[in-house]
Amino acid sequence: MIASLQGVVESLGGDYAINDIDIRPDYDADSSQAMKYVGDTIDYYEEGLVRWGGVFFQAEYKTDRLTTFVNITSALNGYKRVNYFEDSESGWRWTPGFTSIR
Repeated sequence: MIASLQGVVESLGGDYAINDIDIRPDYDADSSQAMKYVGDTIDYYEEGLVRWGGVFFQAEYKTDRLTTFVNITSALNGYKRVNYFEDSESGWRWTPGFTSIR
């Protein structure tokens, strides 16, 4: 069996490979669930979720001799990891950001 980080890519002439490290299936009740075919996920099955939002404000003041403006932005980014093999997920990690130009 040749495997990438996410799945079986070559069975080296065999019909399937045995991989029973995933804790989700009950291999004692159905041992055929350990049979992995080309394209099946093994060893690593995670996703990263992202949420974000932002606001923007800009104001300009102008006279005959003077022009000025203010620009303010703010953003909030959230990241979360979901591990499907261990049936676990991290909490959201929120990171604020901003810019200000005067």
